[in-house]
Amino acid sequence: VCLDIGLISNDNSNSYIGLQWMVSHNMMISGQTHINLNSNNYSDIASHNIIGGKLILKQTKNSKFIFSISANKLRYTDTGNYSWLQNSFIFLKKVKKYSAQFILDQIQIDNSNSNRINFVGGYNILNNIFLYIGTSYILDSDDESLSPFFSLGFNL
Repeated sequence: VCLDIGLISNDNSNSYIGLQWMVSHNMMISGQTHINLNSNNYSDIASHNIIGGKLILKQTKNSKFIFSISANKLRYTDTGNYSWLQNSFIFLKKVKKYSAQFILDQIQIDNSNSNRINFVGGYNILNNIFLYIGTSYILDSDDESLSPFFSLGFNL
C-alpha cells in the first residue's frame, strides 16, 4: 500500500492525494482525488477523482513494462461535469536507489483523443519514502510548454 502526495508547479489544480494497493504480484489498483480552489478558472470548487489499475506485463529485477487504465471524473465546475479515459504504457527502469519512468498516455474525452509523453525520475530517500520529479508534454497540441510536477510517496 502506498500513499502519494503530488504537487504541480505551474498549475495547482492538478495537485492530488492518492492511494495505491498492490493486490497481486502483477496488478495494482489506485485512486486519487484532487480539489481545485483556483478562482481564476472556476468560481466554485472543482473535484477531480481518478480510479484505475495497472497490470505489469513484463518484469525483470531492474525493469518493468506496465499497462495502465484509469477512469477520471471532473465534478462541480461552472462548465459542468465530465469524464474521460486514460490509457498508458509505462517503462520503468531502476538502478540502485534511482528510477526512471517513460510514459506514453492516450486520453479519450468524448470523441477526441490527446496523446502525451511523460518522463519521471525517482529517488528512494529512505526505506519507504520516495521522491519523484518529472515533466509532461502534450504531443498533439500547439502549446509547446512542459508541465513539471513533484510527488512524494510513502509505502504503508
